[in-house]
Amino acid sequence: MVFQYNPLMHHIETNEDGELIFTTTRLNLLQPRIRYNIHDVVGVATFAEMTERAHSTGVELQNLVSSIDQKSVPLPFLWVYGRKDFTISLMGANIYPEDLEQCLYDEPELAAMTNSFCLGLIETADGSERPCFSFEVRG
Repeated sequence: MVFQYNPLMHHIETNEDGELIFTTTRLNLLQPRIRYNIHDVVGVATFAEMTERAHSTGVELQNLVSSIDQKSVPLPFLWVYGRKDFTISLMGANIYPEDLEQCLYDEPELAAMTNSFCLGLIETADGSERPCFSFEVRG
């Protein structure tokens, strides 16, 4: 996901591992998050940096602006690759690799035939997301 964020409402930074560290700076929260790390692997760029990156690939940000907005807002950008620990999140629920591993080991026949597995999300034809579990099985 790539999106713009309002730096007056969220202070966003990354740590040395490329993980998102954010602080919510809105005053109307009872329990603001301060330097909160959910271990998402992310990148951040200023509007000028993103404009330059897009231009280097032949894309002009101004051409992506909807006709309603008429012009782009020079807010910084944030992009999220996913969880560092390969956890997937779907509708607020986290599915951890350990959860799937436990399901496999609870069924000895499945564990015996599985070399490895991978978690992911896929988009269905109607645009909704579903979990996808891929397995490498012994031949």
